[in-house]
Amino acid sequence: MNHFYKNIKIICNILIVLLFGLYLFNCFLLRGNLIDDAYISLRYARNLADGEGLVYNPGEHVEGYTNFFWVIIESLIIFLGGNPVTGVKVLGFLIGIGTWFLVLHWSFRWFGSRSIFVIIPIAYLSTNGYFICYSLTGMETNFYGFLLLLGLYFFTQKPLEQGSFYSTLCFLGAAFTRPEGLFFALLILTMQGYHVFKKQMSGIRLIKNMCIFLVPFIIYTTWRISYFGSVLPNTFYVRVGHMFKDYLYTWGQGYRYFGAFMKVHTFIPAISLLALFKYRKQNGIFILILFAFAFTGVIILEGGDYMLFYRMFVPLLPILFLLFSSATKSIYDSAGFVSRCFAIIILTVMHIGCLIWIYLPWYPSSHPLLLNGKVIYDKFGKQYRSHHQFSYWIEDDIKLAKWMLDHGPKVMTIAVQLAGGIPYYTNYISYDCLGVTDAHIARTKLKKGADAETRKTSIKGRIKPVDSMPAHEKIDWEYILNRKPDIMILNWTENVLFREKGYMFYIFPGTERGYWAKAPINWN
Repeated sequence: MNHFYKNIKIICNILIVLLFGLYLFNCFLLRGNLIDDAYISLRYARNLADGEGLVYNPGEHVEGYTNFFWVIIESLIIFLGGNPVTGVKVLGFLIGIGTWFLVLHWSFRWFGSRSIFVIIPIAYLSTNGYFICYSLTGMETNFYGFLLLLGLYFFTQKPLEQGSFYSTLCFLGAAFTRPEGLFFALLILTMQGYHVFKKQMSGIRLIKNMCIFLVPFIIYTTWRISYFGSVLPNTFYVRVGHMFKDYLYTWGQGYRYFGAFMKVHTFIPAISLLALFKYRKQNGIFILILFAFAFTGVIILEGGDYMLFYRMFVPLLPILFLLFSSATKSIYDSAGFVSRCFAIIILTVMHIGCLIWIYLPWYPSSHPLLLNGKVIYDKFGKQYRSHHQFSYWIEDDIKLAKWMLDHGPKVMTIAVQLAGGIPYYTNYISYDCLGVTDAHIARTKLKKGADAETRKTSIKGRIKPVDSMPAHEKIDWEYILNRKPDIMILNWTENVLFREKGYMFYIFPGTERGYWAKAPINWN
């Protein structure tokens, strides 16, 4: 029997090495440019490092980011003389590896080093393009997820007196990284209060943890409100309307977003609930499932997200994969000796099927790229494939921005629909047509389907219409035109108001891209 378990351990170790190699290979396969929104944060970070403050345009105090901690890290990279684009790529890659090993360590604690079940969570992480892509895009997504996962690990796997302290620090970092992190931090503090009630943790420890979290967070919130003049980030206002029916509409979007995520990950979240039946009092299973429900509820209330590949759910994936492996073991342990032979076959087929279902769409020869079930097309009508996603958003904009710097005026004002790449590389004063970094547009009336309508009138019809997306439904062209930008670089919109205000459409010399201006720019 000892020889059998020794062989199992050797097999597990070999599989772990192979899966880590697969993870690195997939990181290489899915490498590419940062996505456009990452450059919005980098623009804030650069202005901070240059002494302008946390601003998108100098002098305009608008909180057009939702990742304060991440912006501070980026500004430190810039301040220390590093290349911020390379820096955030490397940092994201390392955070992804850190998450991978944390999940592996957690699996060892749950199942032991001689159990084949330890490889299930890392197998899913190694083949999940959603998780891998958001490790490489310059976004705070996986950093936020790592802080949440580490906080839950300390809270559920370590002695409460010590673990609750480190857990509180992790959730403090998460609250500084994403606004909804505050809710999850308060949830953990509430759970700590429950443990005090059950006399499993001292009241003094709870008071200390509350002070550790509340004091710095209150100081930060006080500064943020005084600096930006707003209780909530500008990115919140750009998503929601002013009427109760607008909130219902937003929640409906969130529910559809959740449904689309469930279609992709099939029955993984549902089967994860089976872990409750056998292990509900062990290993923090109940806390993880409660957290997963709370996390999902917050996403639905926020209205989901417009970014591809279910960005909002990506931080939850490691937790779901841990629960899925625990549920698998629960099914196996519940079977009799004879039934276990059939259970092994069924579970093996199930996991192989799930891995193939999740992994295949990321191969170059696979399916068209989907956004909430809709096929995405490039500007020439060609279907984009999944592994092209992040290059698709930004490649052309970066090339254009560098060309503008080489051939255009040094000072200019521009209006853009994608407020990241071109404004970051040109460093021109930029007006964000979608309102993410503009306080006025963010607080205008919600126009349901506005983005889809503008896409239907795209220049020369080169972009096919898609459904309206969150944070893309507030448009005030009158306001933008009254700000008198020198040029407007619009990815999918043409409006009769442009010509009424004297703007004409011109082509950048030597390119297929165009811009709106009252007179052609003298490109050297």
